[in-house]
Amino acid sequence: MFNATVGMHRAPLLRKIHFTIHGIVRNPSCELYESDSSEELVNLQGVKMRANYQLAGASRWIALSESASTHPSSRYDYPENRIPSLCDVEKASIELQGESPFTFIETVVAMNKHLHQKLFADALGQWMFVGIELPDGCDARDQISLRVGHGVNYRLTRAQILLKGRPLGSLFFSLVRS
Repeated sequence: MFNATVGMHRAPLLRKIHFTIHGIVRNPSCELYESDSSEELVNLQGVKMRANYQLAGASRWIALSESASTHPSSRYDYPENRIPSLCDVEKASIELQGESPFTFIETVVAMNKHLHQKLFADALGQWMFVGIELPDGCDARDQISLRVGHGVNYRLTRAQILLKGRPLGSLFFSLVRS
């Protein structure tokens, strides 16, 4: 969802990215709503994802909902299990060693999922990506690390995203019970 909405723009043109998932999308066909006004999208029903960002200085709001349409979607395989072999986990942090073959968002989501599975091995359920906040766009594929803060609960976790050791933004996960 991120790649199809926010990630389709060139990273240097993006600022103030807020991306939040509100529910699992089960239908491969979706409706995408886009506006330069948040008010136009506020009353939409069944929204599964919302995002807002600045693109070349102009504010954009996005909402996504499932569609009743049965048109084929443009999905692709994403073998996220390749990312952990490129990472080192130490205490409450994970660092990418080398270059990822995936997009920035695919890389940090897979890294954070692996970190959560290591940190919270006793958790029952599946760790799900639910949001990201980035003051600036990013398309990095190396020198990325994540650090999970103290006082973490399973309802919502926050990991700090770092690029070359410099804070870049926050990544949010939640445990969905099986």
